[in-house]
Amino acid sequence: MQKLSFDIETVPQENLSDIQLEELNKKISRSKEDLPENELRNKICATSPYLGKIICIGLHMQDTDGDEESLALTGDEDKIIRRLWGILGKQDDTQFVSYNGISFDVPFIAKRSMYYGIIPTNYNFLKVRRYASYPHFDVKELISDWDKFSAPTLKLACDLFGVPSPKEGEVKAENVYEAYLNGGIGEIAEYCVRDTVATLRVADKLMPFLV
Repeated sequence: MQKLSFDIETVPQENLSDIQLEELNKKISRSKEDLPENELRNKICATSPYLGKIICIGLHMQDTDGDEESLALTGDEDKIIRRLWGILGKQDDTQFVSYNGISFDVPFIAKRSMYYGIIPTNYNFLKVRRYASYPHFDVKELISDWDKFSAPTLKLACDLFGVPSPKEGEVKAENVYEAYLNGGIGEIAEYCVRDTVATLRVADKLMPFLV
């Protein structure tokens, strides 16, 4: 079976509407996180498909012969999403591999696709059933037996299995927005692809232990 590991990078939207700002302020007032307000605003926006946007989608594909290929989709958000669905439309009998993709990446992609009126080309990609390993193999969920309180970070999972961590470069999750503002989309794309490769390597180590 061919495998497709994927990961998205997101940042806050620009020029929020009055309704978006109202919702953002509600989330800020309810937040328990001890962060400077600016950092909290950016984090809340970047993790919401209603307040954030996709700036990169990393893909790492492994076919049935074991041949592999990486790709980073960047540019305008609508074009990124259209390119993704173009690729997904050719992925028959594919296992989609991610780290927290069921809870974050897939719903985010779906909502942003709705925003642009982009029709899905592969409905298996949207089947995010819990307690299943196909069509989605979510490393975070499966390695923790679907217990979010015991889930390791990807960096810790890599350490467990002896997989090179994707978190060693200059760009990391916590500074993606800063890199984006500084025009570092190339570095973000490299980081995103490293994530997909590491996630697939961890998945390969984990799969023999699942029944």
